[in-house]
Amino acid sequence: MRILILDDMQVRHDGFQIILKGHELFHALTFEEAQTIMSVQAAQGTPVEMCCLDRDLNAAKGASSFSNPATGATEYYTGEHFAYWLGRQDFCPKKILIHSWNETGAAKMKSSLEKVAGIEIQIKPYKPPPGL
Repeated sequence: MRILILDDMQVRHDGFQIILKGHELFHALTFEEAQTIMSVQAAQGTPVEMCCLDRDLNAAKGASSFSNPATGATEYYTGEHFAYWLGRQDFCPKKILIHSWNETGAAKMKSSLEKVAGIEIQIKPYKPPPGL
């Protein structure tokens, strides 16, 4: 299975590498990297089949920012923004795992994705594999 992992913490990517051994994994640390991977894979005819999504993407690690039109403040893209974007794409995978520990953000991500028919969404906070 082709699986996208969106998380700003490398240790979680390392953990998913163990947990999801045998699958083709695509790693994204930022909103924009995840968008690119999803779009390119779909264009190549090999769409991602599952996404593992974190909500909070650390701005200090190069997260993409935007200017909020309502306030003019600089804000950073999160997994919540990605879920909103993904739910509006023709290539949205049918399986989504939201592995964020941010309960409120995870619930908002799930709500945004539930609008897509036939999608299986699970919220399960990340737990590292033994020994990591």
